[in-house]
Amino acid sequence: MSTNNIQVSDAFNRYYQSLSVLRDLEIIRGDKITGDIGEFIAHRVLGVELENSQQTAGFDGMLNGRSVQIKYSQATQSKNINVGNPDDYDDLILVLHSRSCHFPEDNDSDFVIYTIQSEDVSVHFTRADGGKYTCTRNMISAIDNRQERNLDYTDLN
Repeated sequence: MSTNNIQVSDAFNRYYQSLSVLRDLEIIRGDKITGDIGEFIAHRVLGVELENSQQTAGFDGMLNGRSVQIKYSQATQSKNINVGNPDDYDDLILVLHSRSCHFPEDNDSDFVIYTIQSEDVSVHFTRADGGKYTCTRNMISAIDNRQERNLDYTDLN
């Protein structure tokens, strides 16, 4: 792809203007842009009470009296999603955008949200160095008692 300085400058300006709007809307709260998007969706759609401090180790918020770790994926090529250490949270909320390579096949929604108990994370996902776990689309689909919710952009209103 051939680009010139004006195209590059224009693309960066639009990107940072979009980030500014997302911050003004309080969708993005810090520097972890995709993580903030996942947290916003979990808060807006599921009612997760997010931690005020984004420095809380191991979990991002509370839902129905249970601590939750929220992970978001829009990655088109990444083979694994890092889901943290299930010893640090009760439930994993996994928000997948339709462009994610982890998104379920034959699904026409814009997003899918999975809620997975930490015990299932420990049993079905792969433990990596440092006690953190990773998962793939096949590992997610192997969990029978996962909760699944499909949504479209209009559901975020």
